Amino acid sequence: MAETSAWVTAISTIALFLATVGLGVVALFGEQIRARFQCPRLSVSITAAPPDCLKAPLGLQYVHPESDPNTGPTLIGNYALRLRVSNDGETPAENIEVIADELQVRNATGQYVRVPTFIPVNLVWASMPGRLMYLDRISPGTHKHCDLAHIVDPQARASLGMEDNPALAVPANQTMLSFDAIVRPYNLNYLVGPGQYRLTVLIVASNSAPITRTVEINLTGKWSTVESEMLSGGIGLSVLQP
Repeated sequence: MAETSAWVTAISTIALFLATVGLGVVALFGEQIRARFQCPRLSVSITAAPPDCLKAPLGLQYVHPESDPNTGPTLIGNYALRLRVSNDGETPAENIEVIADELQVRNATGQYVRVPTFIPVNLVWASMPGRLMYLDRISPGTHKHCDLAHIVDPQARASLGMEDNPALAVPANQTMLSFDAIVRPYNLNYLVGPGQYRLTVLIVASNSAPITRTVEINLTGKWSTVESEMLSGGIGLSVLQP
């Protein structure tokens, strides 16, 4: 009987010790443990339809007023293509940036090869004052749009300066895609002509692990002022599943 009592006492002592250690671990590392299981969970998607992609005229333009003085200003046609960055986690994501890391193009044999002139660059956040590279916060269960690229009316492209790259020899009746890079290098490497592309993007926040996704882009070269026609026949967009 005394031996049984000693065992019970020993087991109770060990249990009390383990409970005390457990409480100490929680007290010391509770925040880290909670942060591990309650953290932002970022995802990215895009659909070639509003509100991700939509017609958004750039502004007014005069068309050859010297040759036709009666021609008034016209709206410059433009389509904005935007990534939807969502926070599916339980805590806010902070200081988020989106990096266009690598661009590949499909060649004549059907293989995707790296575009050597394209360099990694940050994209800018949509509907924000100025051109922001970092977004302060995405709350749980919400999303923000990041400007991926835009397509301007081919007829207005040359008159807009940094929206045309003659070296690509894209016909004046076909579209080009202009990536919305925070910095637009003078070598115009943010511009591409009709083709099928895969863009690797990194989505990074200061309080979560980065994610890498591939955006598939099919620029047909077709232009239409009708939004539904342009977003169905002029551009194809999707995020490949990891």
